[in-house]
Amino acid sequence: MKRLTTRIANPLLAGLLPCLTITLSAFAAEPGTNDSGISARAMPMTLDAPPVIVEPMTLQNAKYICGGQISAGTPIAGDFDGADGMPGTPDDGTSGVIPLMGIPDGALIRKAVLFWSVLTDSPEENNTGMNIYFAGMPIIGTKVGFVAGETPCFPQDNTIGWKADVTSLVSGNGDYAVSGFPGGNSLFGADFTEGATLAVLYDDYSYELKRLVEYEGMAVTNLVGETVSQTLMSFTAGPFPVTATWYPVVGNGQNAPDVLTVGSLDFGSTIFDGSTAAFPAGTCSFIEGSNQCFWDDDNVDVSAAFAGGETSVLVEGGSPPMGGDCHSWIAMQLVVSVDPAQFGIFCEAGGQYVDAQCPPYGEYSNHGEYMSCVAAAAEAFLASENVLCEEVQSCIVNPRARSDVGKKTRP
Repeated sequence: MKRLTTRIANPLLAGLLPCLTITLSAFAAEPGTNDSGISARAMPMTLDAPPVIVEPMTLQNAKYICGGQISAGTPIAGDFDGADGMPGTPDDGTSGVIPLMGIPDGALIRKAVLFWSVLTDSPEENNTGMNIYFAGMPIIGTKVGFVAGETPCFPQDNTIGWKADVTSLVSGNGDYAVSGFPGGNSLFGADFTEGATLAVLYDDYSYELKRLVEYEGMAVTNLVGETVSQTLMSFTAGPFPVTATWYPVVGNGQNAPDVLTVGSLDFGSTIFDGSTAAFPAGTCSFIEGSNQCFWDDDNVDVSAAFAGGETSVLVEGGSPPMGGDCHSWIAMQLVVSVDPAQFGIFCEAGGQYVDAQCPPYGEYSNHGEYMSCVAAAAEAFLASENVLCEEVQSCIVNPRARSDVGKKTRP
């Protein structure tokens, strides 16, 4: 039986007994369901100022893209049918199906990454949940982070986050099965897989450049008033009106009070409600009777947080001062529009770079040899500038493809 030591947070009691601590039984510290159907999980309470986990994530990538991102996910624990769609089979609570929608027809898949998190009693060296299946193929996760001795107010001991590049297995919109996760449909098992999210970056062959920044790192909020404070940087928002979308990968959201702000936008409890593309909020099923889902896959429009020209935005989220939901934070991405002039700047600079590497008046055995040099130089330039855009590449390569460089005139 788990035990939780906590300080009294009531200010009246605090004035009388400033050092009073009490011990709560397991049923106050572990997940259950109250009469309203909301998962009742006690939080450790403190008389001190609400704790803040500052900058738990680090920047992984920052790229210019022509297209966008779609994130879709599913809870794993609480999926009463599992990936096979049949209740009462061994894959219940250890598998699911991610319905990916919204990728434009004909778009090029640039990258697809699967994220998932596991609550476990096992130590870090066991790598619980590292080996799973995606679209029927075995994959091995790369560890995002491990938080020892803490979970989002669940009875397990530790929280671990994983990711895997599954680009070769994603072709576009469709249903993608995920399976082989540890745990099951019990809130109290030694392992509990919260959920999985598929983040897909696509190129739609547009001329509109955007900036993608990707952050990763594990953080667990489980104290009254505890929040995560994460600054997203490495971009310059374009002129007003700005378009921007925020993609959090967060476990344990449900129908409980939250605080969440992105820049000047206050979302309150409207985002982390335990809903995904696969399951609406409150439609999961556990053997203990709870119907809450503990995963979110939101694609949040945060355009109104930008007036134009910003180079950073602050994300803050977690529990309200009087208590509420607990969360496991794994990753977040931001896609924001940039100055439209940047497209032409890359075309011009890329052309100059290519001409320096492949002089138009150089000696080439044929036009094909020249174009091989052009293609390689263009790819090198785009990689150096972190640009993933077919149309930028085309504006560099195509004028040179139409040239006569390397072509031999007949006598």
